[in-house]
Amino acid sequence: MSMRLKSCFKLWVFFFLPVWVWAVQIPEYDPEVNDRFSSGYPSAPVPNTSPDFIGAGFDWSGVGWAASDTRKGLGFLSPRHYIMAHHFWENNGNTIRIHGTDGVVHSQTQQSRVAFDLGVYFGDPYNYNDLSAGRLSQSFSRSAMPVRHAILDLHSSSTSNISSPYTSLSLLMYGRGGTNPVTSPRIGSAPVSSVNIGATSQTLVTQWSDVRLEGGDSGSPGLNVWSNPAGGQELTLVSMHSSIDEDTERNIDSFVATFQTINALNDFMRPDGRALRVAGNPNGTWRGGGGAPATRSNLNSIQNWDGSFSDQYVQFNADATTYLSPVVNSDTNLRGLYFLPTASSTDGFTFTGSNILTVGRGGVVNYDNRLQTFNAPLRLGADQIWHPGPGGITVSTLNTNGFLLELDEENTLVINGLVSGSGGLAVGRGLMVLEQNSSYTGDTWVHEGELRVLGNISSSPNLHTGAGGGLTGTGMVATIQGAGEVRPHSGVLSATQVNPGSGLDFSFTFGSQDLVSNPVLRLFGTTPFSPSLSSTNQVKVVFDAGPLAAGHVYRGGFFTDKAADFLSSVSNASWVFQVMDGGESQPIPADLEILISTEPAQLDVGGGTVNGQVLVLMVQSTSEPSPYDVWADEVFPEGTPEEDKDPYAAPNEVGLINLLAYAHRIDPLEPDMTLRPWSELKKDELVFRFRRNTQASDLVFRVEKSENLHLDWQDAELSPAILDPDPDGDGGAELLEVRISIVEAPSLLFLRVLVESTASISE
Repeated sequence: MSMRLKSCFKLWVFFFLPVWVWAVQIPEYDPEVNDRFSSGYPSAPVPNTSPDFIGAGFDWSGVGWAASDTRKGLGFLSPRHYIMAHHFWENNGNTIRIHGTDGVVHSQTQQSRVAFDLGVYFGDPYNYNDLSAGRLSQSFSRSAMPVRHAILDLHSSSTSNISSPYTSLSLLMYGRGGTNPVTSPRIGSAPVSSVNIGATSQTLVTQWSDVRLEGGDSGSPGLNVWSNPAGGQELTLVSMHSSIDEDTERNIDSFVATFQTINALNDFMRPDGRALRVAGNPNGTWRGGGGAPATRSNLNSIQNWDGSFSDQYVQFNADATTYLSPVVNSDTNLRGLYFLPTASSTDGFTFTGSNILTVGRGGVVNYDNRLQTFNAPLRLGADQIWHPGPGGITVSTLNTNGFLLELDEENTLVINGLVSGSGGLAVGRGLMVLEQNSSYTGDTWVHEGELRVLGNISSSPNLHTGAGGGLTGTGMVATIQGAGEVRPHSGVLSATQVNPGSGLDFSFTFGSQDLVSNPVLRLFGTTPFSPSLSSTNQVKVVFDAGPLAAGHVYRGGFFTDKAADFLSSVSNASWVFQVMDGGESQPIPADLEILISTEPAQLDVGGGTVNGQVLVLMVQSTSEPSPYDVWADEVFPEGTPEEDKDPYAAPNEVGLINLLAYAHRIDPLEPDMTLRPWSELKKDELVFRFRRNTQASDLVFRVEKSENLHLDWQDAELSPAILDPDPDGDGGAELLEVRISIVEAPSLLFLRVLVESTASISE
């Protein structure tokens, strides 16, 4: 027997087959039936729209190719991961392409690949098994490639391999072969003639009588049309082409639908927050209500799970039962749960009981428009994908058990109790809601869609956000990183820190000028921003508190538990300011601008208040004079030289500069020095008081302390209280004070009020 590697030996191809054709050979070949693209390939591919096309009605965006050699086929398992033939890949710098569902050719760069000790075994001198998996540097967007092909799992258990269910299958064999750059890939139907499953050498064979694959078709997938439990049809992966055997005229494929391959692929994908999609045939229907003994085709037990159904795919049909509350009163393992669409039932299923239901690699798929509820404790038995369906899924408690659960559908999964274990959670699409405190220690991913955190999940050390992912909620997480968007649109979302280096964005909607009412991202770590925000990070703020006006001051957005000013960490971001108008956000009026600063503040975080620094956004007119200029025009007589009006001028005998006179509302020409800040002892407290000009909206006041009157001034972390809101009786100033216990104070303590300008108040 002679076996030929498909791309390593082009000289062999030329020598033995001098009349080689440039595409897969299919008996009774018809381009309207067998060509994937009607326009040629790959320069300007146009999908075949013929109703006779053998692949009509299926999403082929999950079958890609290498730009360096367009014959090389790839089958995608996620927007970032794919499988290939090991022998055709010789470097890690190749460009990978797909023809997206949007009609555009998309490209990404291969980052790495791993060779599994699985698949077709070639032997000396090619001492390896031929199945590999690859990883892209970045994921394809889901708008371009919404499909992720499932591995078709027809085995009797999750730890066994049997060949008989596969030898009866007919596969859609994909390939191109040859070197003609404009020949379209061809797809033909070929039955599986044999399956050989060893510990590592796992081979699937189809004969040449239906489809003859050729040199260069290595890695092209063999796909089965799987009828899912809801009655739809999907393409699922069964094999990857590896070689041809001319002596017996067979196509030799690596058999990917084995438990070893499934486990190896999950191990490969898990560090990137992706789970392998596995499709299996359900072996039973929940009927309930008594009657016949439970069998694999008729689960009839009302209160009990029969152990004989362990590790099976089971479908649940609410139309076929009046008993919708299965009780898990013994530990049970199911490889996958499918909930069928229903017509007459008004309720979904509710699983109860105190024993554990372990869900295997098939996950949970809800095709129904009714909610499926798991009040019994769940445990993951493998990495898996869940599809909540239109009705959604609610889970009480979940033990990740070292595995990964990925949500991959535009619907909602709610976990309203504890998530534990060393595994992780991922949102591929849709909405995942974590309502309570959790203790799981694996990472958390939000590739696309939204994660809403309402409890404390900071035991998960990293939260990765993809370009289409969003994080919201009022809970607590650890480090946030990635290229997604953090949008705490209500309440306080707490995190240890943010790592914005990959392009993390932020979005806030301010409905009030009051900190208490505005959304806040609280960062309580030692280094809140690491690194600082740059122009690649967008901070979007939408004002939704009525019309904007000069003098408005908004507090919220970023808050750090540290007393140090974080303005330098956020000022270089790309700031976008908008205002709600007629239910839509619009750019702020052209005659207004937003000034960014920070100031000391207290924040209620639910379990008490914390002191720190908060973001301050001040609205200022671009066409009106600054508050300082307005004050100067009021207090200086007409004809006063402009140099005497300068903020740092001192047009008086005592040397008081105008900026301090403005800050404390003192006459700059004849200053009353008793109106300066002063202190006094009252019993066991040091009382420090100062006036604040209520007109000075462009100034920030901060109380600082020192023990030596040198350069060691630092924020006193004291929030001044209003002692008198109108000491002058005209509304122009307010009297503030802070108090320090002298019992707890050091032997020497000096206080001062630091006044900072948030904008250029004078030219």
